[in-house]
Amino acid sequence: TPITMILSIAALSFAYLNTSLPEPIPIISLGCLLGTLALFSLNCRRNNLLPLGAAVGFVLAIVSLVLSFVVDGPLSVVCRLSTAAALLPLFPLHVSYVGSLTSLPGASPAFLAIVLPCLGWHTIVANVPVIPQPFAEIVTAIAVVGALVTAIRTSVQIDLTRIFASVGTILLAPVWLAMGTGAKVNSETGWYLMSVSVVTSGLLLCAHHLESRYGTRLLEHLQGLAQPMPRLSILLGLFVMAAAGGPAFAVFSMSMAMGQASNQLHVLVLAPAVWFVSSLLLVSVMQRLVFGKPRSDLVYEDLGLCDAGALIL
Repeated sequence: TPITMILSIAALSFAYLNTSLPEPIPIISLGCLLGTLALFSLNCRRNNLLPLGAAVGFVLAIVSLVLSFVVDGPLSVVCRLSTAAALLPLFPLHVSYVGSLTSLPGASPAFLAIVLPCLGWHTIVANVPVIPQPFAEIVTAIAVVGALVTAIRTSVQIDLTRIFASVGTILLAPVWLAMGTGAKVNSETGWYLMSVSVVTSGLLLCAHHLESRYGTRLLEHLQGLAQPMPRLSILLGLFVMAAAGGPAFAVFSMSMAMGQASNQLHVLVLAPAVWFVSSLLLVSVMQRLVFGKPRSDLVYEDLGLCDAGALIL
């Protein structure tokens, strides 16, 4: 099932991104992609309402996509941004991003962690390269509020996959902050988005390895991995350091480049605050997951060469 999901989503994504295809094939491909994600979310729903919320978010994105061709002027811009917000997470449509990354099986969430933000970025670059006023100010305010609300909810979350998906949402908020300056989107912001997406994918892949071994994603059931699982612990620690803005990793360097390119005070102030909150959440998770007390009733099994190779790549 995960392989079928990845192949179908990849095919529709390439059809949408291929600018050489005649219209309306790319737009139809995007609509089919959103519909496919909604169906996958409903089909893989667990014992909570988050997959249902993800499906509703993708359906709203389809409606916004259709309306963008019906209405003109400022309303068309709002519809395009709404479609992008379901892919490149923006409150409250970020539920599509978090829900799909939390509910879909196997390694497909790690794949979607890269695909969805890139598709949302392409939607904005291709259709709304400059967010006009006053929409830019509204987008900035929503991004700040969304990051704050998500951080508060993540601080009490115990599902490991949902924690990582929510942290990815918080780290992507500076992308909307940079676009909310009213300036034209730049390559620095795109590279920051890509670096965050890759790190989020790695974190979700670590969570998938743990769930496939022990059948649980609850943080309280997965503790003390440092000694019995040193390979996974080291790689997980590297991903956490990268997501927290370690100077040796791309998230830090691209964030600095994005801040200099935007040249706006609120981006230079709010973006580091977002990274600081994300780092606190990730360090707290790592402290419990890696340095907690090992359980005596679990048979710990470290990563094999193939699993470690996937994470290293």
